[in-house]
Amino acid sequence: DTIYVNMRLDNLIYAQDQQVESGATNAVPLLLDLNDGEEVSGLVFAVQVSPVDAPEIVDSLDIELVVSGSDPLVTVIEPGYISVAISDIDPPITGLQANFANLLVSIPLDAVSFQMYNLSISGASASDAEYNLIELAAPDTAELEVFITNDPPYFSPSFTDIDMLE
Repeated sequence: DTIYVNMRLDNLIYAQDQQVESGATNAVPLLLDLNDGEEVSGLVFAVQVSPVDAPEIVDSLDIELVVSGSDPLVTVIEPGYISVAISDIDPPITGLQANFANLLVSIPLDAVSFQMYNLSISGASASDAEYNLIELAAPDTAELEVFITNDPPYFSPSFTDIDMLE
């Protein structure tokens, strides 16, 4: 007896959890995991960065392509929420963990260490060079954790005057 198994996994668009710096513009890699034989030449999606326990995003998000293609069409829905269309990607994107763009996120200066933002992607789909639909799933929300690199040092117990012999 022979059993044939046809396993088809979803094509994915996602970002991974990472740390972001307060008071700076951070580049968050956007990734694709594609089934064998899938070649993406264009895609559309929306991305939103929302605070969990951190200050609201006040600047608009932006996209920076890291593959060859036409300039992305970015529509700002509100601060922290954009829709994106990317076309003419050549060579097409294939494979797993393919970084196709960076999401540029400006974290407010008043965000403090360990505060969190959620990054979610929705409404995603892609096409190949012949404009055939390639369905994309965006299964997870990425967590962006604030860290601050310029915190003053903390000493415990605090320093007091110290007498030293010469």
